[in-house]
Amino acid sequence: NNAMAFSAFRFGRIVLEGRSNLGRHSTAEDCKHLLSAFDSCISEHGFLSSAFVQAQIDAVCMLRKINQKTLLKDKHVGNLLMAVTKLLFHVDTTVHVAFATCPLVTIHDLESLLLRNESFAGKASMHEAGLGNLRYHPEVAAQMRLRPHDKPKVMAPDGFPKVTSAHILSMIMLEFEKAGSSSSAGSTHGEMSVLSRFETCLKAAATSLGVRHYRG
Repeated sequence: NNAMAFSAFRFGRIVLEGRSNLGRHSTAEDCKHLLSAFDSCISEHGFLSSAFVQAQIDAVCMLRKINQKTLLKDKHVGNLLMAVTKLLFHVDTTVHVAFATCPLVTIHDLESLLLRNESFAGKASMHEAGLGNLRYHPEVAAQMRLRPHDKPKVMAPDGFPKVTSAHILSMIMLEFEKAGSSSSAGSTHGEMSVLSRFETCLKAAATSLGVRHYRG
């Protein structure tokens, strides 16, 4: 996936530049420093990328001249890194499979699907879980054309409605039915191509949701 490859390259520069929020030796302050690095990633990129976490792991291993298995057993940060890595693996896998198998999917669909996992028990969003906003996940941003390389502030607005794919489909079908009725009454809708009618239905759905048409 090009988006994930770019993300890995971008965050991988941390390793190449030798940057790590942790020092050469394990200390009781490491957990705080690692969480600070995660917060910085979310603040800058909108979501805690698995590529960023792996880059942190690689940087620390290089600095301390240890392997990943040893680091994950560290008494100060081992459990945290294991938990975050497992959580992001679930997120990445779920997102990838959803886009590969679902012909229509929304961010709300994805988040609802992710939150079913017991790891997110009691959480209402990825933000509450400490991962950031799902719309800034590299693959989500790329698949939904949300300009993944831009700053979060210029991406989709926070007030965007929590709409499901089922809701969108129901609105599209309603508009198709209206177009069909107009066609029977002699309207020019009957002469429109299926694609043109679909475009018209999408625009009507966007209007009913109070958001801009996707081509607007």
